[in-house]
Amino acid sequence: MNRLKRILTNSWTITIAGTMLGVLGAFFLDDWRERQHLKNVSNQMFEKVHDSRI
Repeated sequence: MNRLKRILTNSWTITIAGTMLGVLGAFFLDDWRERQHLKNVSNQMFEKVHDSRI
């Protein structure tokens, strides 16, 4: 019974830790994608301004 309880608490800990990591990972990935997107947009804006000057 004690062993079963320990296995259950371990699996719960792993599940919770995994979920937290997943959420954090998704958040960071989203943030990184957003930053890449912003970089692309600013590059495009710069190119447009540069093209209009020529």
